[in-house]
Amino acid sequence: MTRSSVRKPKQEQVKAWLYVVIEPLIDGLTREVYFLSHNDPSWRFRAKRCEFIRPVREYVDAQQEPTLQQFLRFNKNEAKLAISHDTKLTDLENSAEDVYNHLIQLPVFVTLALNIDTEDTNWRGAYGKENACDLLAQYAINWATYKDIPSPYLSAEVWKKYGPATLVFRKHKAVKRQFNHLITVLGDLNQITIEFKDSLATVRDGLADNFGFSPVFTKDS
Repeated sequence: MTRSSVRKPKQEQVKAWLYVVIEPLIDGLTREVYFLSHNDPSWRFRAKRCEFIRPVREYVDAQQEPTLQQFLRFNKNEAKLAISHDTKLTDLENSAEDVYNHLIQLPVFVTLALNIDTEDTNWRGAYGKENACDLLAQYAINWATYKDIPSPYLSAEVWKKYGPATLVFRKHKAVKRQFNHLITVLGDLNQITIEFKDSLATVRDGLADNFGFSPVFTKDS
């Protein structure tokens, strides 16, 4: 047993944990649960990563990473959950990229993207014509369970018309296995994220009660 695992934290340490580590982590994980509950990895074809599901360290200000590491040294269960979260996130991004690579090689999928582009070039916004297939593949990965896409999206109307035809490819024999794996990974990460968020909330409440702090930051904190 390490020294840090048995030593009790000081009041100033706890205050920092509550407001610069736990609070932003819970906020970020809460957002993640929303996307994951919709089977939406928010994956982006250019960055090859998820936009709204991020590694744990990215939810904490870069200057406060030592504080994050200190919190994790004192809280072993949360440290394990953080590792599980980030490991599964890597699996998710790799899985989404695998789906994307298979989709954009399907001639019938490419044809659908070109047909959409012929009808309405505005649907891809600032993306060039050469990205039509890339963008449609991104939507096929992210938008499987939404009933409607918010109207501010330039592609909302196009998706309403062509979304069903696009989503059929999730069951195409050439990519079905990859999509099934993606769904499995999304479910696994959703479960880990909920467990991590709930565990952090329990730690937060215990620390706040024991040390006399507000659970969330206020101007008087």
